[in-house]
Parts: sequence; C-alpha cells; structure tokens
Amino acid sequence: MTAGKQGFDVGVAELVNELDEAGEERLYQSLHHFWHPVMFAEDLRDGPQRVVLLDKTVALARLDGEVHAFYDLCMHRGAAISLGEVDDGCIRCPYHGWKYDSGGQCIEIPSRPQLSN
Repeated sequence: MTAGKQGFDVGVAELVNELDEAGEERLYQSLHHFWHPVMFAEDLRDGPQRVVLLDKTVALARLDGEVHAFYDLCMHRGAAISLGEVDDGCIRCPYHGWKYDSGGQCIEIPSRPQLSN
C-alpha cells in the first residue's frame, strides 16, 4: 500500500489505473527485463516453435539439450525462422538454408560457402 492523492492508502491496482499513456508505455517496456513463461518445456517439440511475447514473435528451439530463444526472423529475407528445422545443434531457415548457431550467429550460407564459418 502507498499514499494516494487524498493521502490515504491505496493499492497498486488503483495506481496502475491512474497511469497516463506514457506511464503505461514505461511500465510495458520495463517488462522486457524479466523472465516470462511462454511454454511448458515438454511442449517444445523437436523443431523450432513460434510464440508471441510482449508483441514480439519469438522462435524457441531445443539445441543440444538446451532451450534457446531467437527473434523469429532470418536476417537474409525476413522469413520466420520458426518454420525451419533443427540441424546439428543449429536452426536452419526453411527458405534459403541459412544456418544459425545457438547464439544467433549465422554460421552457414549455402549459396556462399566461402562466407561460412
């Protein structure tokens, strides 16, 4: 409880209702700094899976036994990486085959093997 406009105690719910649009945006943006459950671990299948978190699409994938989250975006042409597949501990884009490691780094471009790690 905290002091409100009239000097008496009010709950957090009442204070939230008093936020203006800018205050709501600050509150919403502050949520990006916290962990959020988006899926049960047993529901994460073999391939990448798309979820929406705070108005952002995210691809979840189990790579080498650990769950990783990526922006659901292939940097090549903006395809949804969640439509791809897990390939040797990495995610491979379904459209042109770009391969991303668990840290999100592109490590293979099939059409330009000389640029691959």
